[in-house]
Amino acid sequence: MKKKLFIVAALMMALVLTAAGFAGCAPAAKPSTADADATPSTAATEAPAESNEPEQPADGNVFRIGVTQIADHPSLDVCRQGALDKLAELGVKEGENLKVDFQNAQNDVSVATTIAQQFAADKVDAILAIATPSAQAAYAATMGSIPVVFSAVSEPVAAELANADGSNIVGVTGTSDKLPVEATFELIKALTPDVKKVGILHNTSEVNSDIQLAEAREKAGAYGLEIVDVGITSTNEISSALDTLLPQVDAVMNLTDNMVVSALPLIVQKCNEAKIPLYG
Repeated sequence: MKKKLFIVAALMMALVLTAAGFAGCAPAAKPSTADADATPSTAATEAPAESNEPEQPADGNVFRIGVTQIADHPSLDVCRQGALDKLAELGVKEGENLKVDFQNAQNDVSVATTIAQQFAADKVDAILAIATPSAQAAYAATMGSIPVVFSAVSEPVAAELANADGSNIVGVTGTSDKLPVEATFELIKALTPDVKKVGILHNTSEVNSDIQLAEAREKAGAYGLEIVDVGITSTNEISSALDTLLPQVDAVMNLTDNMVVSALPLIVQKCNEAKIPLYG
């Protein structure tokens, strides 16, 4: 138990420090504290004092972490590498006292489920789950038997990774990267005041995208904006979805949608060709 408590405390500290240092990983870190029986409540929006750093177990065993990431794209890569870098600063170093099993689901939820189930079968000390689908799969596979620490989850409550009041579920903790919708609208109006219609691409099966889209629709009117959205179910649909969306809008706004952001180079290219500003 002490070994698991240490590695989860170290992971949470690493994620908080990473979120503070890398804007691409999380615009605003919002950690949810963990249950004392499964994951320690070490998360904070500010870096902990040195005296609060977790104390390594005396046995010096190698820690085993399963890292599951839903897709390849820079912001998720930063979350993963930043966490590992910060762990190393805390004395938990890959190749010395840390063994990392990194798996990427390549935007396939069924693969994320298989990865999580394998980590559970391997009885790793903890799982670092990057992005909502991977975190949901990790929790479903472990149900509190192995600590799950998540990153890049926009809506932990809606994803059922936290209780309705925001308190933690046993065995799960992490940091949120919720999109500041109103701040984005303010930026759009400040930089491109003539924009009236804002286009949003979204994965129709990703709960965090549903929540953010609903919020954008609700708040757009106060800024004189109208939301035009096109849903997708795979990355293969993004090109044609953009061809449909771009002629209808004055600007495009990205949500923290893993499927959409994984195709960011294509989105940038098409927006540039259409001379449409891209936000987010």
